[in-house]
Amino acid sequence: TATDLDALAERLTRLGIEHEIRQSTQAISPAEEILQAATDVGADLIVIGSVGLATSDQLFGSVPRRVVTHAPCDVLLTRPRNLSNREPGTAPYRRLLIATDGSSTADRAARKGYALAHRLEASVTLVFVGHPKTGELVLQDTVASIGQESGVTSATETRTGDAAREIVNAAAVEGYDLVVIGGG
Repeated sequence: TATDLDALAERLTRLGIEHEIRQSTQAISPAEEILQAATDVGADLIVIGSVGLATSDQLFGSVPRRVVTHAPCDVLLTRPRNLSNREPGTAPYRRLLIATDGSSTADRAARKGYALAHRLEASVTLVFVGHPKTGELVLQDTVASIGQESGVTSATETRTGDAAREIVNAAAVEGYDLVVIGGG
């Protein structure tokens, strides 16, 4: 609603965040509107909630799914979480899980994840899902070529099974604040 947008604009201004709020009156889908706005302004990052107003057990809804798969830039997909145990003024992301398969897209995501971890003084666990020997090689290479140059110490973990399921399980069980995954 307009009231919600006004409140958001006021909060962003208070925080000193440069912003532009646009409200669409066009009859196109929300995903297409978001993608067009990102293209129009040359966005570096789209931040979007994982699900919309409808409650769902899905990992993410149809609008975020379309945005994630068609965005002209990086996407930060957020989920509701309990922040009551976080000290006020601390960074929202303290423990990052960076998934890699050794591809160039995964390396690009890992570079951004490590850079973010460095800025936030966050810890990193690098995970590979697949054959353990392949994982060992990929993890060693990623830590040597990306992790060490970032100045962030990282733990590594190899898992077997369905990659998406294992990454989600690792995030849930270990309580990571942010999962970084490359897509292409």
